[in-house]
Amino acid sequence: GIKMEDEFTIKATPFKKGCKYFFYDASKKLVSKLDGKTPLELTENSAIGKEIKKHIDPKNKYNKSAITETFSQLKIALDSFVDEYVEVETAVKKQSEEEEMAQNQEAYEEGLRLFENQYNPLLYIASLTDWYTAGERINTMITFLCYCSQVILKKPISVIGLGEGSSGKTFVENTALSMIPSEFIRYEKKPTLASMFRRAESDQYYYDGKIVVYGDLGGSSDQDEVEETKNLLKELQTDGHLVRPITIKIDGEFEVVDLVLKGFPCLTYTTVPNYDFDSQELSRSFIFTPRTDNRKIFNAQKSCLELKGSKTEQIYESMISLKSEVQKIVLGLRYKFNDITIVNPYSESILKFIGESEYYKRDYDKYNSILKVITAFNSIGRAVFEVNNQKIIFTQPEDIQYFVTLFSGYKSSITHNLSKKATEIYQDIKENGNSWDYQPDTLFEESSDFGFTINDYYEKGNVTLNKRSLQRYFSELNKEGYLKVIGKSSRSNMYALMSNSDDAADWTNLFSLSDPAINHLNFEYPEDIVDSIILNDTILDEEVSILNQSDDVMKPFWVDYDNEN
Repeated sequence: GIKMEDEFTIKATPFKKGCKYFFYDASKKLVSKLDGKTPLELTENSAIGKEIKKHIDPKNKYNKSAITETFSQLKIALDSFVDEYVEVETAVKKQSEEEEMAQNQEAYEEGLRLFENQYNPLLYIASLTDWYTAGERINTMITFLCYCSQVILKKPISVIGLGEGSSGKTFVENTALSMIPSEFIRYEKKPTLASMFRRAESDQYYYDGKIVVYGDLGGSSDQDEVEETKNLLKELQTDGHLVRPITIKIDGEFEVVDLVLKGFPCLTYTTVPNYDFDSQELSRSFIFTPRTDNRKIFNAQKSCLELKGSKTEQIYESMISLKSEVQKIVLGLRYKFNDITIVNPYSESILKFIGESEYYKRDYDKYNSILKVITAFNSIGRAVFEVNNQKIIFTQPEDIQYFVTLFSGYKSSITHNLSKKATEIYQDIKENGNSWDYQPDTLFEESSDFGFTINDYYEKGNVTLNKRSLQRYFSELNKEGYLKVIGKSSRSNMYALMSNSDDAADWTNLFSLSDPAINHLNFEYPEDIVDSIILNDTILDEEVSILNQSDDVMKPFWVDYDNEN
């Protein structure tokens, strides 16, 4: 860092489009941390500029011009420090990646061979999940692809399973994790600041590129226990660098020490519906909700596997053993895309997809990364172009079609900022409310004569939840303008559907390049590349869906009992 006259040291590191500034006292204790512009853009009157000036002239012995001159020199010195920091971090990162590639070369090449021997790797893995779960192909694949965004593309997406106790959320999470190479997973059971400090002492990059698993956080008390460490991981996921003074016990005495962590982790855990997420966590994460309508297929799976040593059980065990093959495929794709960039020329599709999302800036990166992971799994036989000394593969409409079928059940929750269960309840009331002795149009009446209560829904609705969870989702629908409180029945609120609430978004316009998009492609890429992109700009005649069955995987018998098929 830059040592000041009063023995303070100032360091700066890149942060978004600016820098973070760290001020250490003579004992090397972090005293303050400020975010701001890059060093050369600092002014003397900015918050950071004023803090720096305190350490330029702590005894008020310099005149104004001398302080201004010193301040200018410090800006240049800090700018050089940032450049050197970036250079060192880039070199360390590159060396680490090269060492990883060299150590795992054989495993990566084997995974790539397995990948290239598959006709459709994405559908192959999706079809395998039918053997691992009872009707949870969609949630398992979304979770798996989010994890793959971290492992293959080095783009972290956190995943949260939200559902009732014993609803299967942890099983979905664990199934997806079982298809990820174990070296990219860090299991943390109720970590503390002290335990994170111990990790950082031995390796500041301990969490870099990893999926950090917190397990099941049952409710507010569990969340409160890990709130501090969870917040640190959220910050690290975004910034890639963290310095935080913490108080821990060392040799029986409490001491303030600097916790320093580097890299980009993602977090995954499960919790219950009554927990209130903060906006930062929502924007960094995908939240899945396990199905509650899959009792038939669940019972059928149990029945089919009841006889020990049966033919079905033998096939089941062989399918389970293929998880290691999936892990190798993931490793192979990490190796393949270490020096290949995926470009999505259909960026407008992602913007249309996220609709009115409150977190559209981070949502764009999140869903675009998932689409690029799908592109990676579909990359067999795709042309690799070279532009500006970079190898490039382009996303195609086929990838978007898989993406859309993957998220079809979540489309209202994404475009209208609703949880999936709230969306299901709303759609259920709208589609089936007339069977509750109401006329369809009276569901929208604002007279208390026509309202319905949470108890009414509990007795007559098709989304099976306990009353406490229903209260949470009704409150969410009310807050977002889908339900309106119109009166009271005893002490219970009576609700009506809001007539101005929108139906689910139409995504049929996501598959074609717009004229502005084509104009930009013509500006950015050579003619032969643009011609190739436009040539592939067609929706396939065959039905492309993540629910299709792979020819290489036998369909389990219990799938025939699924209500959704």
